Amino acid sequence: MSIKVTAKVDEHTDTGTPVPFIESVMKQGATVYTDDASVHNSLTYNVNEFNLESVKHSVGEYVNKQAHTNGVESFWSTLKHT
Repeated sequence: MSIKVTAKVDEHTDTGTPVPFIESVMKQGATVYTDDASVHNSLTYNVNEFNLESVKHSVGEYVNKQAHTNGVESFWSTLKHT
């Protein structure tokens, strides 16, 4: 399996602000794995052609079937230390 991460520095991280960027880089049929951060709520309404899987960190859920954020957490950690 090949995993591709696309990142963008953005001064504005309000709820919904990253959604146009996320939608612009997603391929149709892709699966988006998220946590329950409020920024992701807009995706559930705007993204019909993507599969959305999420975990609810706020209630102690860190894995839900194939959904987890471990890979992206590792990516952010590596990015912060470079």
